[in-house]
Amino acid sequence: MTARWIVLPFMILAACVSFSEKAKKTGYRITPHELYKIIHACGEEFRAANGDAYDFRELVMGTAAVETDFGQYKDNRLGITQITPTGLGFIKHKADDKDRELVRNYGLELARVTTQDLEWDHAATIILTFIFYKHRAQQFPKAYPGHAAIWKKFYNTSAGKGQPRHFTEKYKRWIQPLEAAHESKT
Repeated sequence: MTARWIVLPFMILAACVSFSEKAKKTGYRITPHELYKIIHACGEEFRAANGDAYDFRELVMGTAAVETDFGQYKDNRLGITQITPTGLGFIKHKADDKDRELVRNYGLELARVTTQDLEWDHAATIILTFIFYKHRAQQFPKAYPGHAAIWKKFYNTSAGKGQPRHFTEKYKRWIQPLEAAHESKT
């Protein structure tokens, strides 16, 4: 009888730890295909407002892939591309009238947006990521291999643990299969 009372608390503790780990990794409740469509739609809207020179879709897709396994991993409240308070402050400071209008199209007033607002608002997070790159990475390569260095230099920065190879690995894992599936449907 005594052994059962000693073992039972350890079993409960183990179950709680196991449950909390699973809860932490539930993701952003979005499929990769849904996120792919959101990024493309936001990208089209962003490009229409800013011109063809601002087609950052591959860069934003890669950012979502490396930051949150394309929305499948969640361990904080920063949103699907992990916009930090510092990054959000930069966006607010640099945003022009076009940017503020785009954010309004997603039901938010840029001056009032917090990182907590972005936790489940994937489209708004994606638009803000486009805006971030517009103002931070003035010149960038059009093809994805060069995007890894842009992400590291301007988004992950030297303070982050990520490396350009992580970007490339996640891009190959998540984005290339989605692009192939999309192309086969068209």
